[in-house]
Amino acid sequence: MGLSKVIVGLGNPGPEYAFTRHNLGFWAADLLSGMFRIPITKAAARSLVGYGSVRGNKVALAKPKTYMNESGRAIKALLHAEGLGPEHLLVLHDDMDIALGRVKFKSSGGDAGHNGIGSIIESLATGEFDRFRIGLGVRPRGVDGADWVLSPFLEDEMEIAREGAQAAADRVVEWVVGKK
Repeated sequence: MGLSKVIVGLGNPGPEYAFTRHNLGFWAADLLSGMFRIPITKAAARSLVGYGSVRGNKVALAKPKTYMNESGRAIKALLHAEGLGPEHLLVLHDDMDIALGRVKFKSSGGDAGHNGIGSIIESLATGEFDRFRIGLGVRPRGVDGADWVLSPFLEDEMEIAREGAQAAADRVVEWVVGKK
């Protein structure tokens, strides 16, 4: 059986972004990597990719090496390389309209102001792909959105943020086996 799903965590590459709010998708992908022993280390299609199995389903786990606002280029290249369409794609990403630690599923739609999702929609010419939106908390009044998502979590937020990334990783398993 060939590859059935492509699971992509969104974030920005580089150590300076590792603990920022915008990298919750990377966190969830890394948790999946550990849960299923799928190292995300192969450089391919402008991404770091790992191949393995989740409950008997062959999957690719990926983290684009592009910056967030260029995520679509990496995802389009990855889907093309695997010969798969958007119906096989699941994107894990942060969402500032959701409370910290919460996860919501969305099967299609617009970008809701998320530049990474906007890039994917533009590159794939469709918003018809599944996603898990991981809450990073509502930004404080008067704080610029870009500054907010690129800021690190506060010490008292870290555990809740990790729990949100873990909840997304756990729900990915359900998605892969078809339960969503």
